[in-house]
Amino acid sequence: MPKANKPKNEFRFIHCADLHLGFKQYNEDIREKDSYDAFVGILDYAVANSIKFILIAGDIFHSRDISPETLSITEKILNEAHNQGIMFLAIEGNHDSQHIIGKMSWLQYLQVKGLIALFGKEDGPTFLDLTSPTGRLCVWGMKYAGASTKQELDAFIDYKKDQIERFPEQIARPAVLMIHAGVMGQIPNSGNIDASDLLRFKAYFDYIAMGHIHKPYEIDNFIFNPGSSEHTSIGESEFEGGFYDVVITNENVNAKHIVTKKRPMIRIESDINKIDYHSIVKRLQNLSEPIVEFTLVGESLEKPDINAIRKELEHFSKILRIQDKTYRPMKMAETLHGSTDEIEKAVITSLSNSNDLTQLIIDLKNSPTEDSGTTLKRFQKLAGVDDVD
Repeated sequence: MPKANKPKNEFRFIHCADLHLGFKQYNEDIREKDSYDAFVGILDYAVANSIKFILIAGDIFHSRDISPETLSITEKILNEAHNQGIMFLAIEGNHDSQHIIGKMSWLQYLQVKGLIALFGKEDGPTFLDLTSPTGRLCVWGMKYAGASTKQELDAFIDYKKDQIERFPEQIARPAVLMIHAGVMGQIPNSGNIDASDLLRFKAYFDYIAMGHIHKPYEIDNFIFNPGSSEHTSIGESEFEGGFYDVVITNENVNAKHIVTKKRPMIRIESDINKIDYHSIVKRLQNLSEPIVEFTLVGESLEKPDINAIRKELEHFSKILRIQDKTYRPMKMAETLHGSTDEIEKAVITSLSNSNDLTQLIIDLKNSPTEDSGTTLKRFQKLAGVDDVD
């Protein structure tokens, strides 16, 4: 009789990282909401595609010290996902790890509440076997180890070698390793391990689920980093972070990167003497409530009228940040008339933008032996600071 075909082991999951829930960038409430919206978008995708397992490779929260509001909203989101049959598997990142050994972290709290399965104990990585109607997957998780990451990986691979020699039948495949660390070479001056430190695990794993660096990258169809679900700085606006929709079998890994919807962020630089509002507005008008960092450069005798610039652009931006990097030329004194003392005073006033501070500087110049205590009191008075013992 012909042998029956062996059932195909196929397992599907979502891999995300660096959610940074609760991050109130620029101290703006809308930015905190953006972090939740990006996460909810991932969960909506999971529900729409009947995906029941979500791996979060670190930094669920932006801070170890989250607010009660952040915890409440996160619990609500996770509970709603659980009602849809979704299971969360997570590891600690550098942002949400516990303060003190032996004290509970907020991720450990979520585990106690039954909302996540948390991997990575003090004595090394931990694992969980998952099953679905179509297959089985063994997931290992390693908590954030910082500068000790390579040493932790060295110890772990020694353990895996010993395990496979002693109990080869217990080595479940396919298998995934979750780790929160930066691979060097992805972003300048960032990363604490080399790709080779992870590629040597190919004998034991089929997929390494990374987190930590907010830029997405893939290495050798084995190491996968999804990037952050929402930007945490305007410098990340060029990174198309998101999550992976992964289908893994005994023979193959198919990881599709999905870019999450984020609030647009844009940098604009303009010479103070030739601001082209028409071109700037043209860049902004098709963006949905963007964050704009507008930087003024160039040479100007007068300080820019920031309020006037804000009125021109604030209608097109949800958050508008204006930076004045213009400079006042020292040669201005050449264009002034009057005595040397008058010119000196005018130049200092143009730089300090304070007549009182100008007078203090001139007095110090003309009275270099003035008591330091008296000078300090004058500075304190200008700054509105009470006397300090």
